[in-house]
Amino acid sequence: MQNKQALRLLFTANAISGFAQGMSMLSIPWYFAKNDATGTFNLFYALLTFLSLFWGLYAGTLVDRYSRKRVFLATNFTEGLLVGFVALYCFIVGEAILPMVLLVFMVTMLGYYLHYPNMYAFIQEITEPEQYSKATSMIEIVGQSTTIVAGGLTALLLEGFDLNGIGINWHMPAWKIYHIFLLDAATYFIAFGLIAMLKYVPIKSTAVELGSLLNRLKSGFAYLKLHNDILIFGLLSYVVFMALLVELNALMPMYVKNHLLAGAGVFGVAEMFYASGALCSGLVARRLFSGLALPATVILFLLIAGLGFVLSAWTSDPISFYFWSFLIGLGNAGARIFRLSWLFRRVPNSLIGRINSVFSTANVLARTLLILLFSLPFFSQSNHVIWGYVLLGSLIWLSGMVLLFRYKSFVHHV
Repeated sequence: MQNKQALRLLFTANAISGFAQGMSMLSIPWYFAKNDATGTFNLFYALLTFLSLFWGLYAGTLVDRYSRKRVFLATNFTEGLLVGFVALYCFIVGEAILPMVLLVFMVTMLGYYLHYPNMYAFIQEITEPEQYSKATSMIEIVGQSTTIVAGGLTALLLEGFDLNGIGINWHMPAWKIYHIFLLDAATYFIAFGLIAMLKYVPIKSTAVELGSLLNRLKSGFAYLKLHNDILIFGLLSYVVFMALLVELNALMPMYVKNHLLAGAGVFGVAEMFYASGALCSGLVARRLFSGLALPATVILFLLIAGLGFVLSAWTSDPISFYFWSFLIGLGNAGARIFRLSWLFRRVPNSLIGRINSVFSTANVLARTLLILLFSLPFFSQSNHVIWGYVLLGSLIWLSGMVLLFRYKSFVHHV
């Protein structure tokens, strides 16, 4: 019962901070697209993604070395402090300063590399194995529910709205991006207070490795060397998440502006449909596919997500794009739910932070190359951005096919 209450508190804190955090991360790429500076943003994103290689590996050692609760508290306090500083600075000068906007993006992105591996490790630490799929489904349900609200509200706030159409004489002016940053900072401190209340009992005691950073990293790599199937499955099933991040931050702003010839409203609504698909996956996937082996379900959802990317390339109206975004969300979330369940069953909790960091590091390398590729002038000209969607969809399908070819090695131990 105590662990269930701890999970509820954790999910509540994650939803509160994730809501405003999602608004910030939607607003920043659109801020650059609106100012015809997507190329500049993509170059910064590529550089930051490359630098996060080293941070991601270090973050994994922190997750396995320290209390997961203490890591949650430290990340929320630090991110709240830095984002709050940027918001207040922009308020004082009366405008959004480009380096400050990039600072918020950097703080949030680097925070992801510590927050999510830490959350997965914490859930594995306090959850019974037979409840893994339920717990990972809840991650998606809670996270995507807040993303739906964040996407819709971001679309409204960035463009402003009025209620004259329903007989109310009231107008909400468009928010400045630093208004969203201030809201973001406040939610970090609310999440800090909720996590401080966490009380839990680990399901089983886990030995903490106290050696040097290098030795702890070696332990993670040594484990993967001995378990080749975990390495291959962990890397290839993660490709869909790589594609999603590249699309959201590097491709979608250009796609909406240059291909669909639309504004921030379409950008925000597309994110809502993506989150709706992910939410649907979290609600029903575990029940519908309980009879399938975990690797088979992951492959199925990879193919669904790949289809969404490819179909996006061959549409030119927002309504169709909303539907394909729904498919992408459905496929990405489904693959992630069952991928985590499979990894939780195979990887010891004492190593899960470092193992996830290895997968994340490889993912970062691939993302860096793709972001640099999509920063080329070719993709920002006319509607050439659609070829980026074709490439991402093809990479996801290729990963699914390789997993299918090696399927027997993944179901043997589960």
